[in-house]
Amino acid sequence: MSKFKKAVIFTVAVLGLGSIAKAYNTNTHQKMAMEQCGSQDNIKRVDSKGFECIDDNEAF
Repeated sequence: MSKFKKAVIFTVAVLGLGSIAKAYNTNTHQKMAMEQCGSQDNIKRVDSKGFECIDDNEAF
C-alpha cells in the first residue's frame, strides 16, 4: 500500500473518531446541563466543550 493511501486512511479514521467523540461529548453535556439547569428551558447552550444555563450565566 502506498504512503498516500495510508495517509488518507489515517486521516479519515482520525476525522471519524473525532466526530464520534464530539457527538459523545455533546450528549454527555446535554445530560449534565439538564441536571444542573433543571429543565430544557433553562439551558442557554450545549456543545462538545460544555454548557451554559440561562439562570446563572455560568459555563461549566
